[in-house]
Amino acid sequence: MYIGSSSRADSFIATRRMNDYVKIIIIEDNEPVKDGFALIINTQQHYRVINTYTNCHDALKNLKKDSPNLVVSTKIVEWFSMHFVRVLRGI
Repeated sequence: MYIGSSSRADSFIATRRMNDYVKIIIIEDNEPVKDGFALIINTQQHYRVINTYTNCHDALKNLKKDSPNLVVSTKIVEWFSMHFVRVLRGI
């Protein structure tokens, strides 16, 4: 998992209004880890975890409804990740 900052992400956050936030979904099959990520992220001012999933298939089913700005996953398998990115780009 890459944790870092990019100028594109920083620019996105800088253009948001004070009351807006980055909508995040988390995909993680380990429940305590998933819940821990959500807890930590939700303590940050400009970030909100809007949904969590234990697998990619459930996340894909709800992707349009969730409409996240960011997807966090530690275990998207390589063969599925390209499909997931294609679906994300299509939204």
